[in-house]
Amino acid sequence: MAEALEFALGETHRHELADLLDAAVAIAQADFADIRMVDPAAGRLRVVAQRGFPAAWAEYWNSGEAGLGRCWSALDRRRRLVAEDIDQDKPTAGLSSSARLRALGVRSLQSTPIIGLSGEVLGTFSTHSRAVGSLDMRTLRLLDFLAERAAATIAYARDAASLKASGARMDFFADLETALRPLTDPAEMEYEACRRLAERLDAQRCYLLEFDLDGGWMSVARDFIRNGSNTLAGTYRVEDFGWSVEIVRQGRCLVVADTQTSEIVPGSSRTRCAALGVISCIAVPLVKDGRLVGALSVTDSRSRDWKDADIDLVRDVGERIWAGIARVRAEAARRDSESLFRHIFEQSPVAIAIVRHGVGFLNVNASYARLVGYSPEELRQHHPSMLFPPEDRVTNLAAAAQLQCEYVLLSLQPSRWSPSMTMANLRADLRPRLATVILVGPQAAREQAEGLIKTYGNAVFLEEPVGPLTF
Repeated sequence: MAEALEFALGETHRHELADLLDAAVAIAQADFADIRMVDPAAGRLRVVAQRGFPAAWAEYWNSGEAGLGRCWSALDRRRRLVAEDIDQDKPTAGLSSSARLRALGVRSLQSTPIIGLSGEVLGTFSTHSRAVGSLDMRTLRLLDFLAERAAATIAYARDAASLKASGARMDFFADLETALRPLTDPAEMEYEACRRLAERLDAQRCYLLEFDLDGGWMSVARDFIRNGSNTLAGTYRVEDFGWSVEIVRQGRCLVVADTQTSEIVPGSSRTRCAALGVISCIAVPLVKDGRLVGALSVTDSRSRDWKDADIDLVRDVGERIWAGIARVRAEAARRDSESLFRHIFEQSPVAIAIVRHGVGFLNVNASYARLVGYSPEELRQHHPSMLFPPEDRVTNLAAAAQLQCEYVLLSLQPSRWSPSMTMANLRADLRPRLATVILVGPQAAREQAEGLIKTYGNAVFLEEPVGPLTF
């Protein structure tokens, strides 16, 4: 099995996983990270990519000497494992692998299960830190996203290995990936993938069902149909198709060779299936966080003895469709969020400037420019200390250097601003003139920030990694 894992993860896949680990280390401010895949034959996890650990770490895990390890419980529960202090976490403290972690200086860790869209547990995505403590929700959500990308990479790698003997099938997926990559409309993405799948299987119809189980509805945005069949696009009540929905709700594939004779199809539904031209069908569930979110369905107007390869093909295409839809929706949401924030920033009557330590002004809105009497272009060409009297500049720069925060967001009330304010020596009578100060920096900066927070009285320190703020 070890050889199979090595084969499945070619250089391209390893580079992709390595890039994900680099991102995880930066986001979680971690010192180590690794990705482990489930080895069903050996009944344990194998390290397939790592960052920060010595080479012996993978050898230790892959030899089986470490046993199942604490991260295995994350797989059993299908939930993230967090140990804020491995010395205080009793299940972790007693493991042989913990001694190795302590030798490396590791004090805390998190392990996120890597779960494919079909619900299969693929492995774990873990970060380790020399510092004691937990991660905030924003960081954990970003790690979830990276785990999903790892799942997609691993799933694709496993597919590539199993499809080596079938060049035509491999070409199909390569062409599918190429066709879907530039598409930004989920409906177009669904249609293109369904068209290719139906033509590949020589089927009558292919469509993606999306479920709203809480509301009791399911919908088809657009289906691909051949030979003049009637479209199934529309919204339906789940209860009207309860027998089929219940099967996929349980995470099982619905495979019917003939709806008119199959025992799993109720007699009352056979007439409807015949009217719709659904004589044979495959429906593969798409499960997200343990919840049924969709199903990719292929139907035909004739009886068919579906092969395992057909079912696998529908499953794999379904995973790619849903991953692509999730990607384009996330990108659209990000663009909308950035657009909204940009509008609020630019139109706000409150003067706002975003300053980066060691760089200067990143951006200012019109209110801030009017307040200080400089244009945004002029401000971006100078250091923020230009707004302070010369006698205050040295103190101000020293305070900023000591704090070492990544970003300082200053929000000033137009009627309460004074050029005599400084970061280090803000007089009590001037404190009300500063509306908001948000200091963003590493954990090590918190202690220095506390003094400034007490001085300001209305400042906030955010201990989390941030990316560049662009507008």
